[in-house]
Amino acid sequence: GNSVVSLSNAANTSALTPTRPTPTPTHFTIGTEWNPTDLWNRNLWPGTFSELIVFNHVLNATLRQLIQGYLAWKWGLQTSVVPATHPYRFTYPFVRPFQPRDLLLAPCEYWFDAADTATIAASGTTLTTWSNKGTNVGSNITVTSGTPTTNVVSQNGLNCIGLSNSTTVLQFTGAFPTQVRTRFFAIRPLISTAPAPSVYILYQNAVSSSGNDLIL
Repeated sequence: GNSVVSLSNAANTSALTPTRPTPTPTHFTIGTEWNPTDLWNRNLWPGTFSELIVFNHVLNATLRQLIQGYLAWKWGLQTSVVPATHPYRFTYPFVRPFQPRDLLLAPCEYWFDAADTATIAASGTTLTTWSNKGTNVGSNITVTSGTPTTNVVSQNGLNCIGLSNSTTVLQFTGAFPTQVRTRFFAIRPLISTAPAPSVYILYQNAVSSSGNDLIL
């Protein structure tokens, strides 16, 4: 499909049309709009990035709500941001730690979990790499520029990645140029007002062009 439905705090907020680069994109950028040719980044997400889960297919409402419930309870958001009508506002959706394979025969391709510090390599409190727990093994997040932090900011007692530096660019290889997909993320702003009218959560990049994948 060519449209994306944005669900903020597990509630339907808006629909948008992602733009796709030509040629086919080769990687994603997290938390900023990044042009690899002109070497600029803008529309930075000014906050933390705690978790990102990406499926290369559409989840039905039941499975989508399971993931929303898992993220809400894990990051301590179940009663503050989840709508009262959500089935997992008052009940945790899993009786044991969640795994992507719990949902479908085709589990998620990308799963970055800041709470799992075993997947994070750092120099002091500066993130260097963030390993993918999804099926696309080896497609890990690397730091292109800036100084993203780890073990500095927490949410519900769990580690978060800090992206408050205006030069921070994080990337991982892979792309869904024309394919439907489902993305979940747990993020938190660190300032009250974003520095731009839009901020980029995911951005697809090619060698000489780029296009948004998810904007807030």
